[in-house]
Amino acid sequence: MHAQQGQQTLEKLLCQAFEALPESGHLQVATIPGVGQVTAAVLVAKIVSIDRFATPENLVGYFGVFPEEYSSGVDRNGNPRRRSRHMSRKGNDLVRRYLFCAAKSAITHNPAVKALYARLRARGTRGDVALGHCMRKLLHLVFAVWTTNRPFDKDHYPWEHPADNATADSRPPAAQQEAAGPRRDVIPARKEVTAAEVSIDGTAESVNLHQAAARHAELNSKPPCGTRGSIDYAHLRSQITIEQVLRHM
Repeated sequence: MHAQQGQQTLEKLLCQAFEALPESGHLQVATIPGVGQVTAAVLVAKIVSIDRFATPENLVGYFGVFPEEYSSGVDRNGNPRRRSRHMSRKGNDLVRRYLFCAAKSAITHNPAVKALYARLRARGTRGDVALGHCMRKLLHLVFAVWTTNRPFDKDHYPWEHPADNATADSRPPAAQQEAAGPRRDVIPARKEVTAAEVSIDGTAESVNLHQAAARHAELNSKPPCGTRGSIDYAHLRSQITIEQVLRHM
């Protein structure tokens, strides 16, 4: 009970300090749906100046709102651990907690975040992973409104029904599949790598391949009678014992 009262007191003081700051683009952070005044004050207190970050991704990396892959080590049975992806543990934990709560509110009240969360869940993304993406989206919005010094505009973009979706739906299924990229269940045919060179007109020199094979067989064949073949030193050494060598020394 006392801890909760202490937190509320600190949040009140933080909001007062936020309101006392000179007027600039940081005030627009509080206009983002889902980001209340307390969360805006926490973000601004940690960011200090948006000029410290050249891109939105720099801001995302500063707070550690990105997935990391864990694949090292073994389990208790000695087997290699399966690769998994988790939210990075970098960044300020307090800010990330407020940002997580803001994302939970934004999936209901923020059209941009709401549409993103719906798309991810429709693809089968876990709820906590989808919220991580929403946290990243909020930081992108923070960067946008702060740098432009403009409030969040819910009508700036057709979040729920993007224009490109209407174009894609009007195309035939074959065109949609082509635009979506190669299917995962179809394995492309492998190109056979041969020793044959490619001629100028782009066709494989199969004749050269046969000639090379014939030449290889000729070199490895037994030399004809009356001609002097190469000496097989390995076979010769196997026929001479060490005692015979010592007797001739």
